[in-house]
Amino acid sequence: MSDTTYESSERSVVTPGGFVSFPEEFRAAPADLRNVVKVLHRPALRKNALGLEFSSDAVLLDFSEVEADSLNVDALIVDCELVARAARDNPEELRELLRQMQAGTDDGVQRALEITNRLGLTEDIALRQGGGFLFLVVLGVALLAGGCGGALKQKASSASTTPKPPPPPPPPPP
Repeated sequence: MSDTTYESSERSVVTPGGFVSFPEEFRAAPADLRNVVKVLHRPALRKNALGLEFSSDAVLLDFSEVEADSLNVDALIVDCELVARAARDNPEELRELLRQMQAGTDDGVQRALEITNRLGLTEDIALRQGGGFLFLVVLGVALLAGGCGGALKQKASSASTTPKPPPPPPPPPP
């Protein structure tokens, strides 16, 4: 059982645990991209034993090691075309893929893998067609820029983001 807390979609998501990458799953990707995708791991109680569970319902895209100068634009175009074709030709399967990943279960991951194979959205398929792993990077950057840009601009233009303490109470009468 997880003690993850999801608040209103207007707020941040608070969760114990952390994120871990599996670079060996992306051996064919350039070295600077192998650790981009990180999967949530969190404490879990199973059969009266505390352990860790890995979940697909929360994924982190970590761009800290990505080399911007080595961006393969041709592979990016192929990746975007693969995703666009899947969205255009199989929108319901793409929605089901998202639902299965949101389930955060081993069964959901297995079903999601079957769907990605049918849609041609696996890393191996993308590499054979001249693409690769980069569409996740671009997607993440676009989401970050589009979603956080306003907040970052507001923060930069604010005098202070820390609330000021209330003024001290007046001194007691003599």
